[in-house]
Amino acid sequence: MTKQLDNIPNTSPREESDSKQRVIDSALALFAQHGYDATSVRQIIDAAGVTQPVLYYYFKNKKDLFRQLITQQYENSFEQIKTAMASADNCIEKLRAFIQTSFAGCVANLDATRLIFQTYFGPPVKDVHDLMQYLSGIRFLMAREIIHEGLETAVLRGDNPDALTLVFCCLVDQHINTLSRLPDAATHLTHQLADYLLDVFLHGLHTPNHTTTAELNLQTKR
Repeated sequence: MTKQLDNIPNTSPREESDSKQRVIDSALALFAQHGYDATSVRQIIDAAGVTQPVLYYYFKNKKDLFRQLITQQYENSFEQIKTAMASADNCIEKLRAFIQTSFAGCVANLDATRLIFQTYFGPPVKDVHDLMQYLSGIRFLMAREIIHEGLETAVLRGDNPDALTLVFCCLVDQHINTLSRLPDAATHLTHQLADYLLDVFLHGLHTPNHTTTAELNLQTKR
C-alpha cells in the first residue's frame, strides 16, 4: 500500500514522528505479549490511538511494521554499544563495555529483548527470519572486531577469532535470553554479572593446577 498524504491530518514533522513512534511502541508491547501472529492491526491502532490510514501511511502492512520495529531495536543497541566502546582504552575494556551496555539495553526495554529472542528462536515469521539473521550478524561482527584486536595485540590467545567470538556472544546472549524472562531481570543483569562473565571468558574456570583439555591432548600425542 502506498502512502497517501490525504490519509493523515496536517501535522508537523515532529508530530508525525511522534505518531509513528507511538505506533511502534504500541506494536512492540502487543507483539511481546501476544506474539506476531496473534496481534492484529486493529489492536495496534487502538493501543496507539491512531486511525488505520495513519498506520498505513508509515508502514506497508503489519509485517513491515514488525521489520521496522526489530531493526530500530537492533540499531539503537548498536549505537549504544559503539558509544560505550569509544571511551574504552583496550580490547578488554571494549568487551566489558559490550556486555554492560547489552545488559543495560535489555533492562531498559525488556519487551524488545523478549520479543527479539522469541522471534529468533520461535516459529519463523516469513520475511523476518533473514532480517534477524542479518542484524544478529552485524552484532557478531562488532564483537569479532574486538576479539581480533585482542588477538593481534596478544592480549588474547588463540587462532580462531570466529570460535572465540561465538563463545563470547553465547556467554552473553544466553544470560540475556534466560534472565530477561524473569520479573526481576534488572536485579540479575548487572555490571557485577558482566564483570564475572568477562572474567570467565578471559580466564576460564579451572584452578591454576588444573590440566586443560588442550594440555591433555598434547601430552597424549607425546
